[in-house]
Amino acid sequence: MKTYDKLNRLQHILVCIPLILAGCDIVVPPNGNANSNHNTNANANQNVNGNDNEPPVEKPTFESPSIYAVGGFPNSMAIADVNGDGALDIVVATYPSYHDDLNPLPNILTILINAGDGTFPTRTDIEMPISLGPVCATDLDSNGITDIVVAGVAETFIELAVLQNLGGGEFADPILQSLEPANSSSAMSARDLNGDSLPDLVIAHAAADNLSVLFNEGEFVFSPAEVYRVGNGPIEDYLTEIPESMILADYDGDGDLDIAISNTFSISVSILNNEGGGTFDAPDQTALDAVVIEMMAAGEFDGNEGVDLVVAGDQGTLLLNDGQGNLVPSGTVGVGMWESPILAADFSCDGLADVVFFDRETNELVLMLNEGDASFS
Repeated sequence: MKTYDKLNRLQHILVCIPLILAGCDIVVPPNGNANSNHNTNANANQNVNGNDNEPPVEKPTFESPSIYAVGGFPNSMAIADVNGDGALDIVVATYPSYHDDLNPLPNILTILINAGDGTFPTRTDIEMPISLGPVCATDLDSNGITDIVVAGVAETFIELAVLQNLGGGEFADPILQSLEPANSSSAMSARDLNGDSLPDLVIAHAAADNLSVLFNEGEFVFSPAEVYRVGNGPIEDYLTEIPESMILADYDGDGDLDIAISNTFSISVSILNNEGGGTFDAPDQTALDAVVIEMMAAGEFDGNEGVDLVVAGDQGTLLLNDGQGNLVPSGTVGVGMWESPILAADFSCDGLADVVFFDRETNELVLMLNEGDASFS
């Protein structure tokens, strides 16, 4: 383990802004932007309740991004307080900047420590025994300290690496656990699925039509995977369906966490409802009118009950919850979202989620403000 008090200059960088992206400008589209298919003639300064006498909602602005070096190409990231000082730190799983079979570079997990003022002057690099995929930072043993778990690949085996936090942001050597079936991991989430107050794992597999659920058995050990099939890719061809993005939320309002996952082969979103105790129904699948889909974001877009989704692809597709856990395609939000990270959050502080995404054609971060009733400008 090596700690840097001052960041060294590296080829590969991490940009820390509300949506973590490298080298982009933030653009708030003007009213009537052609990217919006809803209410393009509406007054952007009108109060969402329809009262023209109310002062307009001030559009949010952002400072220029701050750039921090990490130990290789950033692959995935988690944000949590790892040293117990009350400030959110950043955990970045990276992969080597180049591949050399004779002299392979190490796989590095980078931790950027928050100084308490939103800057990250201290960096810790942890050399890992596996290549690093999705990462989660969560309290695995209910002792009030944030631990780290990473899914990845070691030689020909898919493995899980668990790092116990010893306190103050110091971590024990990783505990490795093999994963079956052995398919590469594209997304992972750590949440309590069975009500025992311990975070369990859901892992989506990039080269298969399935996801795995692993229950936390304590002592940093997880149960063998329970596998659920998603999407419509041919069973014999495991390179057709790529579960790209996954969001756990209570979609049907019964108090249990359900799973939503985007399927790139079938251009659909699958919802697996939690029956209770962490057992999931067969997925309900919603087909989307898009050429390609990738990342998703969840939020409250229309002011009604239920968690809604927006799905990025060649266009943003809005899925509104009907209150019964059914997600209904309800128009589009923006264009130019190919391979785009996407985030939903209430940037304008009006109680409704707005959408921000990265336009790779213009190299800009685009913020779409929710005007109410899930219409955007």
